Amino acid sequence: MLLYLLYHLLLLLLYHLYLDPRSFLQLYLLHLHHNSHHRYIHHHLGYQTLLILLLFLLHNQFQTLLLLRLKVLLLTLFQVYNLSLLLWLLFHFLHLHLHHLTLMLLYLLYHLLLLLLYHLYLD
Repeated sequence: MLLYLLYHLLLLLLYHLYLDPRSFLQLYLLHLHHNSHHRYIHHHLGYQTLLILLLFLLHNQFQTLLLLRLKVLLLTLFQVYNLSLLLWLLFHFLHLHLHHLTLMLLYLLYHLLLLLLYHLYLD
C-alpha cells in the first residue's frame, strides 16, 4: 500500500510538471503536437488518469470476486497500454533531433517506473 501511495505522489508531481508550461514534459508534448499522428501521446495521460480513478474506486469497494477480476483486468490493460506506448516511443527515436533525446529518456524512465510500481502492487 505504501508503494501505491508513493506512486500517486509521483503521479501528482508529474501532473504538476505537465501543467507547468516551463516543464520538460509540456515542452515535449507541445513538440509532438505539430505532427497529427503524434496526438496519441496527448491522450495518453487522460486515459491513464481514468484507469487510475477506476482502480482507486474499485480498491475502496467490497472485495467481491467480480470486482477483483475487474481490478486485475484494468491493471493488466494499464500495463499493456504503457508498454505499447514505450515501444512506440522507442520506435520513433530515429525521427527526433538530438536535443530531444534527453527529454525522451526522462519520459521513458517515468513509464518504466510506473510499470515497476504496478508490478509490485499486483504482487
